[in-house]
Amino acid sequence: MKLAIIKQRKTWWAVSLSIILAGIIAMIISWQQFGAPLRPSLDFIGGTKLQYELDCGNPQNCIKPIDINAIRQIADSQGLTGSTIQNVGKTGFSIRSRELKQEARDRLTGILNEKIGQLDANKTKIDTIGPTFGRQLFEWLAGYWPFFSRHLCLFGISIPAGLCFFCICGVIP
Repeated sequence: MKLAIIKQRKTWWAVSLSIILAGIIAMIISWQQFGAPLRPSLDFIGGTKLQYELDCGNPQNCIKPIDINAIRQIADSQGLTGSTIQNVGKTGFSIRSRELKQEARDRLTGILNEKIGQLDANKTKIDTIGPTFGRQLFEWLAGYWPFFSRHLCLFGISIPAGLCFFCICGVIP
């Protein structure tokens, strides 16, 4: 089977262009919502990671599954809009948000205790992460960008061109 890439070049240009435009549109939307073309994670911008687990010592506390939407509403009411909330196992959940002071964490924990169920204080984990990793990575990338851009261009052009050549010549069936 031979690929007729050259004969169908308009189709492939259209496919390529549509994928690129979809990516650019997604980056513009992300820029408007988050202030950056790609949303950096907690490791890059810093913040607080809270991990809670329900206290299953009381059997009534762990009967129903954790409702992430209810936790999101509580987080939003505390000014943590845009936080990442995930299930951790069957009885736990984590909240990744901007950096929180001790008073805000205590207030959030109290409200979660009231609305979600009694939380196990021994299994609660609170980590404050600084943006140093992200800053170091961006500085490193900035230093090596000329190297990366040159090689990306070299391989991004030469490999597809070589594959097209071999397909046209019949070396690759």
